[in-house]
Amino acid sequence: SVFIFVFFFFCFFLFFFPCPSHAENRFPFSFCPSLNDLYRIEMSAAASFALEVGVGVFEVLWCPRLLSFSAGMLGLSLLALYKYQDHLLYFPEFPAGSRSHFQDPILFKRTNSFEEVFVKAEDGVSLQCWLFKQKNVGEVPTLLYFHENAGNLSHRLDNIQDFYKNLEVNVFIVSYRGYGKSDSTPSEHGLRLDGKAALKYLLYTRKDIDPNRVIVFGRSLGGAVAIELCASIAEYGPKYITTPLSDLPPPSSTPRPPPRKRREEEEKRKEEEEKEEREEEKEEE
Repeated sequence: SVFIFVFFFFCFFLFFFPCPSHAENRFPFSFCPSLNDLYRIEMSAAASFALEVGVGVFEVLWCPRLLSFSAGMLGLSLLALYKYQDHLLYFPEFPAGSRSHFQDPILFKRTNSFEEVFVKAEDGVSLQCWLFKQKNVGEVPTLLYFHENAGNLSHRLDNIQDFYKNLEVNVFIVSYRGYGKSDSTPSEHGLRLDGKAALKYLLYTRKDIDPNRVIVFGRSLGGAVAIELCASIAEYGPKYITTPLSDLPPPSSTPRPPPRKRREEEEKRKEEEEKEEREEEKEEE
């Protein structure tokens, strides 16, 4: 889009502000006298316009002032892309209100299995974290959950409930810097520090969690955080990555939908299979 803008700017500048070196002699073509005869040849309006634009662009490209201006514009565009690249990759404020409005994990609060803590990263950034504890908290594994892009911790409550009930594990989920109630703004280096801070908190600060039974889990953007963390602690226990970023696809601004619909579809499929089995048994009888 930057190059398209520069091209059309050239065309605009060509017809309204011709290069000073040729302004007094725009036509006939001062830089190539032989083109004067060609210009006098009778031709269609389209061909005449194409020739005029083509030669004009050539003249503009040879104008030192425009070359300097276009180089400056290109440099500023690249600088802006570099400076604001994090805004193109991370979406902490989508959906609207994600940094201020949270769903209340009331079901976990009723059983005293929910705890909100704030963990300090190496650079002093405060990270919002949620811990969901089983009754036998020290006897079961703890899942360190690095979530997807966009939204806040409460958008993952359905996923957390799945892990908590079906796997019977403690779930510790961390909100990256710039997301939810965490401080600062998101960045690649910052997310590395966030991952390390979350793991260190579980291993060295919590006395009620078994440090030898921590599972590192990441999904989508969280998969990249988990991979980076696991690479720095290659000798450390289990780690599971689901749908990580294989490269840098178009950034997703939509939180991953809850798995409730998938569960319903699976249950429906199982019911149909059981029904077919019962019908087959009746036919055999």
